[in-house]
Amino acid sequence: MQTWITNPLEDIFRTSRKPNCGWNSKIEEHTLCIAQNARESIQLAVYAGDVSAQDCYVEIIPGDGCEGNGVSFECGGIRLMHTKGQSLNLAEKVKRCDLPGELPECIDPEPMTIMFNQSGGFFITAQTEKDARPGVYEYTARLHYGLGRKRKPHTHDHKFKVEVFGVCMPDSKDSEYHHLLWVNLCGTPMPEDAENPYTASFESNASVFGIKTFSEEWFTLIKNYAQVLKKERMNVVCLPYYPLLYKNVKIGENGEYIFDFTTFDRVIDTFLEYGDVKYFCGFHLMQKVAT
Repeated sequence: MQTWITNPLEDIFRTSRKPNCGWNSKIEEHTLCIAQNARESIQLAVYAGDVSAQDCYVEIIPGDGCEGNGVSFECGGIRLMHTKGQSLNLAEKVKRCDLPGELPECIDPEPMTIMFNQSGGFFITAQTEKDARPGVYEYTARLHYGLGRKRKPHTHDHKFKVEVFGVCMPDSKDSEYHHLLWVNLCGTPMPEDAENPYTASFESNASVFGIKTFSEEWFTLIKNYAQVLKKERMNVVCLPYYPLLYKNVKIGENGEYIFDFTTFDRVIDTFLEYGDVKYFCGFHLMQKVAT
């Protein structure tokens, strides 16, 4: 069993191995630097070696002096998603991998299995409170796993540090920094579904999660989106005008458009209640829509 800490932007594939950093490779500790009221992440990469590590999960063990310091953690295994498309390839240095293949795309809190001679990764995110106590704190990322047919329990420890600075980040809705996520809440137009062309596309919630757009389950999903955006300090939300207003549009006696804003307003209210939104922005007002 081999573990190493890496940055949150690095892809950990099944074939990833611990880098050889020469004389520096013996330095096992990593320091995560974070302000108050902020979130920062690292990755714990794991190479199973000549055994299969089953039911793997990571627990964070605080060291002396950590009690009441205002630092908490979330941990989850990184799932590999099979894709047939092409990865971003602006230049060779930013190309993620040759596709088709598997890409690390999903963080799952459930235990996972790392097969022998393969690697896996765990995302470790630290969250600080507004009054988190400045200082340097020691933690242990304890990997729990089972070996053999009886899954005999084992642990493997990897130490790291967290340095909290006495600088408090503002809430995202009060920040001067605008962080936008371009998210497709409803899917894209599909010409074969003329009655409601925003439910059939491959990237819609109906296809990905198996729920009907604008249903109660869909609004629960929107609430979950809002909560995740708040955690990640995203304070600008893209609103898809067309699908939110398309279904119940009517033509008045004088040829004017009459829109029903019921669904539109409910989406706005959901993000305002569960998110930390500073601005809403819209898609292009003029575009070709499938009919």
